[in-house]
Amino acid sequence: ARRRKEYAITEAGRAELRRWLVAVPPKPNPRDESLLRVFFLNEVEPDEAMGYLGGVADALAERIKELEHLESIVPWEAGGGLADNGRLTMEYGKRFLAMRRDWFIWAREQFQARVQETSD
Repeated sequence: ARRRKEYAITEAGRAELRRWLVAVPPKPNPRDESLLRVFFLNEVEPDEAMGYLGGVADALAERIKELEHLESIVPWEAGGGLADNGRLTMEYGKRFLAMRRDWFIWAREQFQARVQETSD
């Protein structure tokens, strides 16, 4: 009724999924562009650098709020399975984003302290 289309996995698809889950090593994460920018922050003015660090922290905080809202509206099914795994994945996302947010806040404080030391 809501133009929803349901999908089902075939036996061949399930076999390929199983093979991928247990036999294919996960690929390492590619380079993180936001950290590459941190590496080069001395190439911009200190206020621009601190603005960048604070902006990333703010964007991460907003993303955490979005995930928390999504978590509150997802109709989690009782009884385990994919719903429980979805909750595990959601929790990982929230914790990972919170760690990054906290790191960018810390890095901004570190950068600001270093700028103050050199200007004194």
